[in-house]
Amino acid sequence: QMMRLRCATRMSSSSSVVVSSLKTVEALRGIPLERMVTFSVIAHVDHGKSSLSQRLLERQGNIPPQEKQSQSALDTLKVEQARGITVKAVTASMVYEDASASPWLLNLVDCPGHSDFAHEVRRSLSCCDGALLLVDASQGIEAQTLSVAAAAEAAGVPLIAACSKIDLATARPQDAALHLAELGLVDDPEDVLQLSAKTGANIDHVLPAIARSFSSAAASKKNSKNFVDRRSRPLRARVVDSRYDDKRGVVCVVQVVDGELREQQKVAFFSSNSSNDGTSHDRRKRTTYGVQEVGLLTPKQQPVKGGIVAGCVGYVVCGLRNIREAAIGDTLYDCDADVDVPLDVTFKPSRPGLYASVFPPDGALFDDMAKAVDRLALNDASVTVHREPPRPTLGLGLRLGFLGLLHMSVFSQRLADEFQSEVLFCAPNVPYRFVPLRSRGRDDDDDDEPFSEEDYSLEIE
Repeated sequence: QMMRLRCATRMSSSSSVVVSSLKTVEALRGIPLERMVTFSVIAHVDHGKSSLSQRLLERQGNIPPQEKQSQSALDTLKVEQARGITVKAVTASMVYEDASASPWLLNLVDCPGHSDFAHEVRRSLSCCDGALLLVDASQGIEAQTLSVAAAAEAAGVPLIAACSKIDLATARPQDAALHLAELGLVDDPEDVLQLSAKTGANIDHVLPAIARSFSSAAASKKNSKNFVDRRSRPLRARVVDSRYDDKRGVVCVVQVVDGELREQQKVAFFSSNSSNDGTSHDRRKRTTYGVQEVGLLTPKQQPVKGGIVAGCVGYVVCGLRNIREAAIGDTLYDCDADVDVPLDVTFKPSRPGLYASVFPPDGALFDDMAKAVDRLALNDASVTVHREPPRPTLGLGLRLGFLGLLHMSVFSQRLADEFQSEVLFCAPNVPYRFVPLRSRGRDDDDDDEPFSEEDYSLEIE
């Protein structure tokens, strides 16, 4: 039976209030906590995630008209613009007004689609109230569609689904919607949105569906049995990303869970490593910082006078010069408040799939290369770094672990683009060892009997 398709109409912007109007903390306090929702767009690679995110930002007034014809607002890295892929998750806050003219603050996270950047997807989902699963109507469900859906389920993040690129002649949105229902990713195929980021068809249906579907999930997270208004609690914020700026130092992207993050506030970081290994956090040894600037991301940085409140995802600059002090997953808290319990780390570290040795062109440049690799690796927590034993011809080097070949190639290009560091990457390899299992029920008289496949296992280091 043919399912009924939604009418593909192109509508004007659904919001008369843009995020640029939220320039003070008082304006943010006017939006109830239950009307602040963080969601992610997840999909297989090249299924239209960034295009859809771009259209949503355009409709809500986040992107100026002169930037509407390019993807520069979301693909900010040179390697993203050159290759046409998303490498780093990008956060942007939008204001949406429903039929009652009540404002919502929707925090969008645009994630990569390639499997080599699955860590970015898991990291983003850890701070989301819901996710929009996008499927190319002409390609159907593919490998990463199932992978990211499984990651969302593991993170406890509810899903709504949409078919993209319905304007293509080869599009089969009915089949894709029915397949989603068969796999249990949606309850009713008629609930699957039918979209086209190119023509704008049904784009204005996305944010109402997100607000309607994820508001209950957001409220359940923010209203526990021991519920106290989170905005009246002492500050606790989760570091979801960080990068180093040559002029301002470390810029952290944070999700404010409790309290308010204000200008001139004295803050410190609670390391997620100390909570994982059972060690306590000594408040006497803490390093305190003063908040210099705080604001929202549109995705450009928009300062907010006074600070941001619980429910917001924004950025903070507090004079850090060592990016290791603000690792992903750490808890930012108010030094003047009695906060000894960090926020839970909601995602697990990834495991490298291959390793490659890297050496500087000149042995005297090893320290500069190591510093550049260290900064970039801290911005990409899925990369592992170990010291390589000196080689007779190449000298000192580093052994880096990556999730795949594309991950390694992108890291090499980012290293050259962002740090002007030309380095020598050796051919990647996967070290392994062959470990025989103890045979069950075998005795010395069975030595002549060959081992079966069940007697061995291949263990990847």
